[in-house]
Amino acid sequence: MAIPMIDVISLEDANFDARLDALLRGEHNAYWIGETWPRDARVEAVAGLAWPRRVLPSPSWRRARARGMSDDDARRRYTEELDGSAALERIAMRAKQGRVVFVMSPEPDDALVASVLAEATEKLVEVPSGNESLARAFGIEHEEMLDAIHGVRVLLVEGDLTGARATFEALRANLQSHAAFEERRIFAGTGVDLDDAMLVIARAEHDKIDSAGRELQGELAAAVGGAGSAANRLRLIDLAGRLEHVLEHHFAREELQVFPRLDSALPEASRRKLLEDRRREG
Repeated sequence: MAIPMIDVISLEDANFDARLDALLRGEHNAYWIGETWPRDARVEAVAGLAWPRRVLPSPSWRRARARGMSDDDARRRYTEELDGSAALERIAMRAKQGRVVFVMSPEPDDALVASVLAEATEKLVEVPSGNESLARAFGIEHEEMLDAIHGVRVLLVEGDLTGARATFEALRANLQSHAAFEERRIFAGTGVDLDDAMLVIARAEHDKIDSAGRELQGELAAAVGGAGSAANRLRLIDLAGRLEHVLEHHFAREELQVFPRLDSALPEASRRKLLEDRRREG
């Protein structure tokens, strides 16, 4: 490939084990490209493997493929879906810092998806960042928090209750700081007329996230204190999964409806000031 820090490998490669081992010896970010989580023991054992669902094709894309959409149309449509994706920008940011490895399933569609993702990532790596964008900056922060809640679930599956508790406590503090800043400086402090109904939903989701976080934090504390049975661990995994689902929908709403509106309405100096203040508070 034109940029050596981006690699694509498939479970069907004859030398898969050797290639994966060689690729993951140094700094790396490995992403599983598949519609479902891998069941192959070789992939499941890769430390740090992420499943970037927010950059994978939409359900409507999958349905169109099932109805016979051509490869060329599929590539074009998926490329359009990726345009402006904060999740993709975060992968590109990781590629600038080290190696990115896309590990794909043997499904033909996933080979196409991995190819488009690699090309899109390369383009973002090659192009310098433009003007200050709230959608981009907050989107990257959203991705970091989604990575964290996914990490909590992985730790719970592995039985590391203490690690899960510590990771989630740090995440919850970040979620609270993030929501407080949005309430004070984004939803009400910019002078930009935002849709009232959308803001009502966003604020209600903040309350829902805080309530779910408080419940999970309490349950984790009780589990670490001695109530860590298998049944209780399953409940913790379920609670973390439900919170992850709410976060995904909430973040998508903000990235599609709130921040693009502010990026269009606010001068760059105002956007830069907001981002500087968020970095200082965060």
